[in-house]
Amino acid sequence: MRLKLYTIGTFLFILFVPYIFNTVIPVNKKLDSTDPKNKIPSSIETNIINSLTIEEKRVNSIKEASEAVVGIISFKQEYNIMDINQSTKTGIGTGFIFKKDSHRAYILTNNHVIEGAQKIIVELNPELKLEAKIIGSDPLTDLAVIEIPSKGIKSTLRIGDSDKVLTGQSVIAIGNPLGLSFSDTATLGIVSSVSRTIDIQTIIGPWFLEVIQTDAAINPGNSGGPLINLDGEVIGITSLKITSSGVEGLGFAIPINKAMVLANNLISEGEVKRPFIGLVDPINVEYLSNNFKLEFKLPNDIDKGVMVQKIVRNSPADKAGVKYGDVIIKVNDTDIKDLKNLRQYLFEDIKLNEKAKLTIIRDGTLLTKTIFFDQKLNINQS
Repeated sequence: MRLKLYTIGTFLFILFVPYIFNTVIPVNKKLDSTDPKNKIPSSIETNIINSLTIEEKRVNSIKEASEAVVGIISFKQEYNIMDINQSTKTGIGTGFIFKKDSHRAYILTNNHVIEGAQKIIVELNPELKLEAKIIGSDPLTDLAVIEIPSKGIKSTLRIGDSDKVLTGQSVIAIGNPLGLSFSDTATLGIVSSVSRTIDIQTIIGPWFLEVIQTDAAINPGNSGGPLINLDGEVIGITSLKITSSGVEGLGFAIPINKAMVLANNLISEGEVKRPFIGLVDPINVEYLSNNFKLEFKLPNDIDKGVMVQKIVRNSPADKAGVKYGDVIIKVNDTDIKDLKNLRQYLFEDIKLNEKAKLTIIRDGTLLTKTIFFDQKLNINQS
């Protein structure tokens, strides 16, 4: 069997040798471009040109965007064993310049990068570091805006459109993974999903972030950095990743369209203003026992909604006549599934000094209450 295979192999080799030698051109022989046999097929030529174009776009995008990407170092004042007050470095992250005028340059980053900082240093390059001022921050969306003097700042990062992002398109994350020693690191990936909802815990309780998923490498220090497309436009702000054992390539970025609305609010108001309803420790109906439902005469077919526990005195809910044991099942025409859903509607669809209609169940009876949201949410309220 081996001899037969060898013989066939030898025969095939001999058969194809004339073809090979007839088509191989000596290195010192010049191609005749007019000879049709020497012409490169148009499809191959197009692919070569496209490959070069994509490569050039990627390189140019990184070069352009990196000029507006900065390192952010946070400090807190602490006392040492000699009871001497000193600044202690507490974190390093990334940000990018997205807006500037004749006096100020505005930098967008994550709230967790600068949260609790008493001093912030922005590193534009290893030779240029400036102290920054916090303009505003929002723990719920993990966004913050800081400012530095605009003198000498030449570029801002171009803003893209995250609503036009497509699954599978190439993206690049730029930042300072593991610290400023690796500043302006660029990692290439794709958009794995244009929309994911990630549950998080905040100081007001359970919340969520709507994010873009990417497999571009994101590491500690990347937080607050831009996720850009091949045109050099920022389409997201890298914010978090899943770090469970055995999990790779699960990074997430806040869509730039939503971030820019909040960033402009932070610049103009210093905060994101949200309505305060005045409920303390409400309970999702799905967690209530059958005995509890019987006690409050809650119909068996009601398995969604939020039960009121405590109410802040003189709050909008208190003034509207909401009581302990009431179950909120609807705000205006929107069904309320749970506490997260209630907060989402209040924070995204209700503005300060607006009225809304609450549909509640009290002792088995369906009631409607009109609530006036004339109070602003403080971060330790709900």
